[in-house]
Amino acid sequence: GQPRPPVLFIAGDPYMDLVAEHHEALRERFILPASMRPEGISRLVNKRSCYEWFETLGIDLPRTFFPTSVDEAAAAAREIRYPAIVKPEVAHLVRRKLGGQKLVEVQDADSLVHWWRTLHEWGTDSVLQEVLVGPEANIFVGALYVDDDLEVRSLFTARKSRQYPPWFGSGSYMEACWNDEIAALSTELVKKAGYRGICGTEYKWDPRDERWKLIELNPRPTLWYSLARAAGVDVPWDAYCDLVGRPNPPHIRCQDDRMRWQLLVRDVVSGWHF
Repeated sequence: GQPRPPVLFIAGDPYMDLVAEHHEALRERFILPASMRPEGISRLVNKRSCYEWFETLGIDLPRTFFPTSVDEAAAAAREIRYPAIVKPEVAHLVRRKLGGQKLVEVQDADSLVHWWRTLHEWGTDSVLQEVLVGPEANIFVGALYVDDDLEVRSLFTARKSRQYPPWFGSGSYMEACWNDEIAALSTELVKKAGYRGICGTEYKWDPRDERWKLIELNPRPTLWYSLARAAGVDVPWDAYCDLVGRPNPPHIRCQDDRMRWQLLVRDVVSGWHF
């Protein structure tokens, strides 16, 4: 009923399937970023297709295996470095059964195969991935908006100092911190992928291989985007302005690195853990 179509942004993983399923109907009433096309959402929501795609693009990842049977999982368990993680292909479908966790960390081959089998019985296959050792402060994130011409119009980077759940979760204490390498890697990633829209990137430094490795590309705003806004890079607003035909000047290398962000309740638990 609006005189002009509103811009629609996805704010949670479960809505990705909804938007993908009803994309054509939604396009009649809303302005949708190109990243919300069904083929793009489906590829990024499923961890197997997502990581397989990144590998074809030549993106540095933690070593990852894609078993489709118990025998393949056992073979991968003999090769992977430990600790390792068992990551459901579609995490939000089994998160409740995992007690709110996104994945399971294991220390040996038997546990790896056990959890692959368990998740398979729950209705989802899993990817197996080595853990990047080192503190959470080795994790950097990027928040970007990429226009239809593949030009990055907003780019913000930050250090993820703590997260909840600890080790494998969402940021609970973040520090605005410009990082040239993360900015360059994030820009290279979206251009190689032909990605258009809002996204968040996450990288962790691998001290064993001495390289930054991609943890995820998240095709939606997340809670800590309020840190980017406070630091002077309002990614969703820049996206909105571009999508309604009033593009702002690019916001890159202009952030205020004095800004900090804390999700208090979760960070208290995370801080107590450490």
